[in-house]
Amino acid sequence: MSTTGDAPGPYVQGCRNEVERPENRALRISFYGAITAVPAGSGSMWTSGAVIYMPLTTAWFLFVEGCSITAVVAGHRARRQAKRHGLPGRWWALLSITTGWLCGLAALLVMLLVAGVTLGIMAVFLS
Repeated sequence: MSTTGDAPGPYVQGCRNEVERPENRALRISFYGAITAVPAGSGSMWTSGAVIYMPLTTAWFLFVEGCSITAVVAGHRARRQAKRHGLPGRWWALLSITTGWLCGLAALLVMLLVAGVTLGIMAVFLS
């Protein structure tokens, strides 16, 4: 419903009085955040030789977490906008939210694993 109380107008293409359909920009942001987090958080970046270099591993972790948080927050906003204004993309927003959470949790587990292995190696060599 719009602020005037009318239902959203018809979006008929080819009509002389065509009303332009508003876009759900939050959906696009959440979708791109989720798509960016998937390759970085899937393990393809973590298993390279750069994992040994802790600052680069931390940077990848922060990058994945930033993309995941962006996907989750913008996905919630996109779902709310789609519901209130009758815009398309409620299920894509839900998919972005789910993907953001999964990538964020996977990145957190990998970072904890890398930190644990690093601390274990340090304990072995320094004792």
